[in-house]
Amino acid sequence: AQLSESVQEMPPRHAAGVRRTADAQKDAGNRLYKAGKYSEAAQLYTSAHTIDRTSPTYLLNRSACRQALGEWAEAASDAERALRLDVGCVKGYTFQIRALLQLNSVREAARVLQSTPMTLVNSHAVLLELTEQVRVAVKDA
Repeated sequence: AQLSESVQEMPPRHAAGVRRTADAQKDAGNRLYKAGKYSEAAQLYTSAHTIDRTSPTYLLNRSACRQALGEWAEAASDAERALRLDVGCVKGYTFQIRALLQLNSVREAARVLQSTPMTLVNSHAVLLELTEQVRVAVKDA
């Protein structure tokens, strides 16, 4: 956390170097993810996030790994943390709601959906689909 906070305070040239280092970890993680090595990829996304805690991308990528591994609570947590960094992040809402539905946390999924900006919901088919899934799940609960 301390390194990441320092990134925000350092001169742009130095901050860019830290981001490049984190992105190199992310890129290596992406290659592992594409190869189906989700645990190993998640470790690299964790490393990237440790280096630069200002980007939601590393958390979202780790959330995707955790979804692939069926680690739904961790996937939801990563998505929630990503949303704290960027409230306009469609994948953050999508990943969190999907994971919560997998956990049968229907009320929590509905709460997250209600907190999603309507402009995002109305302009992204995946969020419209999840809206219907949550509606049905709440009705059936």
